[in-house]
Amino acid sequence: MGMQFARIYEFLPNLQLDGDFLEIGTECGENSTFIFASLAKIYNKTLYTVDIDEIKINSIQPKIKALPFELPVKFNVSSGENFLDNNADLKISIAVLDNFDWTWNPESIDQGMLDQIVSYKNRFNIEMNNLNSQVVHLMQAIKLAHMLTNDAIVVCDDTFWIGNHGMYFGKCSSAIPFLISQGFTPINDNAGVFMVRKRS
Repeated sequence: MGMQFARIYEFLPNLQLDGDFLEIGTECGENSTFIFASLAKIYNKTLYTVDIDEIKINSIQPKIKALPFELPVKFNVSSGENFLDNNADLKISIAVLDNFDWTWNPESIDQGMLDQIVSYKNRFNIEMNNLNSQVVHLMQAIKLAHMLTNDAIVVCDDTFWIGNHGMYFGKCSSAIPFLISQGFTPINDNAGVFMVRKRS
């Protein structure tokens, strides 16, 4: 079940969004790039969408450019960490962390995920496993910290609150405690978490 990215509109009325928008993990069918680019247009901002996989960029970019209206989106082929290192002067009000897929059942991995694991190892020398997913998302959250504006939202996809264990599970399960330490409040969705901070 995919995250309801459009729910972000619920949190915007009381926030002052002074920075641009960032999506790490360009969409692959769930319309997140279109949603956040459209939101950037409303707020007169730019969406920077970043993916290490040029195939994904080349798939969605023509579709966005073919729309009968222009959207303020800049496509970047890069890892999220390298993009943040190379663009540390950006100010970001909305960040979407949706890269480096999580393996929900490591004992029975479906063929599509197995193919991706092999592809990323061969093409990028990346070991796709859940520990590395946690490490990457924590690194991204730490690198983002100084770039985030006072009021900000960090969208953490594929991450669940496990209430009976009092912990988060999934891609951003290591990033969320760090973001809480930075003044963010978690709001749980059916397949992810919206981290919201208001300081203005």
